[in-house]
Amino acid sequence: MNHGKTSLVKLLTGFDTDRLKEEKKRGLSIELGFAKYSLNNKFYASIIDTPGHENFIRNMISGAHAVDLVLMVVAANEGVKPQTIEHLNILKLLSINEIVLVITKTDLVNQEELLNLKNKLIGFFSENDFNNIDIIEVSNKNKIGIKNLEKEIFKKFNLINKDSSQPARLSIDRVFSLEGKGTIVTGTLLGNKITKNSKLEIIPNYKEIRIKGLESFNKERLEVTPGSRTSINIQNLDTNDVKRGEIIAEKNHIVESDFIYVNLKQIKNIKNSSEISFYTGTTKSVGIITKIKKSKIVKIKLRNKIPFLIGDKFIIRNNNGTVGGGEIVLYERLKNESLLENFFLNDINKISILLKEHKILSLSKLQKYLGKNILGINKFLKNKKEFYVFENDSYIIRTDDLK
Repeated sequence: MNHGKTSLVKLLTGFDTDRLKEEKKRGLSIELGFAKYSLNNKFYASIIDTPGHENFIRNMISGAHAVDLVLMVVAANEGVKPQTIEHLNILKLLSINEIVLVITKTDLVNQEELLNLKNKLIGFFSENDFNNIDIIEVSNKNKIGIKNLEKEIFKKFNLINKDSSQPARLSIDRVFSLEGKGTIVTGTLLGNKITKNSKLEIIPNYKEIRIKGLESFNKERLEVTPGSRTSINIQNLDTNDVKRGEIIAEKNHIVESDFIYVNLKQIKNIKNSSEISFYTGTTKSVGIITKIKKSKIVKIKLRNKIPFLIGDKFIIRNNNGTVGGGEIVLYERLKNESLLENFFLNDINKISILLKEHKILSLSKLQKYLGKNILGINKFLKNKKEFYVFENDSYIIRTDDLK
């Protein structure tokens, strides 16, 4: 259904995110679309226009993994549709809580119909554990409500805090070549900023890349900040050497594995030892899911290795659509899985379990186990009496094991 998402983005940014001929012909978003949105004279946000149609749900998941704020668009004359419900479930599973509900096409209904729809939507969101949702009414055709929406977006972004403990990384969603420039990859930058001098590698081949240039929304940049749509001109790789779904990141943080433990939230029943489709970032793989007794943690054996950062969110789908999701917590098979029984998810317990398995860990190894940079790890370990750090802050052991 056409709820007016792309038209709304064009009103906010002046840019039409439907760039494909098929999209323009059908009036339907198929691929992810991107636009620069100026918050004020100094700051801007990257808008990702994700496909709404159920046939393109994988592209929607790819777009949702990197967002801070969601504009959930519902047409006044259509109301809640099956894909609206699935999108909301995906946002809940990805732990995306900042949502502005935008009712479009208000010129097609009367005030009584609009009020009834608003009450239904408030109830619907409340039933799905989203309370106090802000609702903005707009008419793209008559350009009504756009200023109110802009004020709401600005207010929300002032409340968002970026996590500086994570490494810089970018999940590649496009790869192409330009004459005179060479290989270009694009994605949404997460974690920390990057510059032309940043030491980055591409996973899964772990080759260090040489950056020829950086751009964000067709403008050359000396540095790119987290949350920005980013274009990296790679000097030492051909387009055949890079694929969508691969990751560019700071060294010694990204994991590549076909086995993971995850903290799972289910919205539909998932049979033990059943086959599922696993989505994280711009990557998809098929796997088998196995439950662990007395634990909310489950293990997944994937058909092929995928790159990810510990703490990444994921979505699981099967023949019943979206059935679950959550967070990746560990990537090595434990010798003693009973350690996961009654496991409460936090970094202290995770480190304790890892040290029971390995006795001693280097802080550089801990970067991969926690998905944090070294500054984030040092900040986390400060004043933690459960652990003892030694050898010039290079290794960690449980304090109890010193006795």
